[in-house]
Amino acid sequence: MKKTFLFISVLVAIFFANSIQADPSVYKKKKYFGPIPLSNINFSFGFIDGPDDEYLTDHLAHWAQLQGGKDYFEKISTSPYASIGYEKMVSPFHFFRGNISFCYLKNESIGDFIKEIPDADNIALDIKRQLKIYYLSFDLGFAYYLVEPKVRALAPYVAGGFSGVIPMVKLETDAVDTDTGASYDLPDENLDQTTFQSGLHIEFGMRYLISNRIAAGMEGKYQMSQSKFDIHNANFDLDYSGLSLALNFYYYF
Repeated sequence: MKKTFLFISVLVAIFFANSIQADPSVYKKKKYFGPIPLSNINFSFGFIDGPDDEYLTDHLAHWAQLQGGKDYFEKISTSPYASIGYEKMVSPFHFFRGNISFCYLKNESIGDFIKEIPDADNIALDIKRQLKIYYLSFDLGFAYYLVEPKVRALAPYVAGGFSGVIPMVKLETDAVDTDTGASYDLPDENLDQTTFQSGLHIEFGMRYLISNRIAAGMEGKYQMSQSKFDIHNANFDLDYSGLSLALNFYYYF
């Protein structure tokens, strides 16, 4: 009797299990994210290192020596960097991108020289120079994901393209008469020049999609561009080639 009851119990359990497996689940699967949209806007904040003004500052130092003085310049230090951009997917792995980038570069010096005055006594001047560069770049490029981007997954990518660069360069020279302490005007040593140049850029980044709408990541960018600065009847290269590292934030729509 016990064997018969046990046998019937096993058959009922198997039948009940098969019935549950065959019937649809009474609970709906919760869908957390939809498909990733094809477009996004993004913001980047970071730092850039590498731009060089050595040709110009070497000339200014040598020029001061020829005037019986000296001019000691620092180097352009690591500077803040920011950009805003737009991206458009054209396949699961490829996308076009455009952005506007901005950074502020500065170099300073202290020195002195002898100002020759026709038909009068020469004046010894102490000087302080500031070279300020407001660097604006319009970038267009093409990028490739190394893996297909998915929500809650890392997606590395590489990119590159062309740039239209607008360096706004300003040289400010404050001069003081060594004997009297009075300010002295030097219009030829205070210049403001803006040019339009072309350039190139390459990037490597890592992006993490927090949801199908929001992502964050890090990106390294190497830019290549330069401009000329005219002073003392000559022109000198300013090299803006450098590496930037930035935190990126994306909103997909």
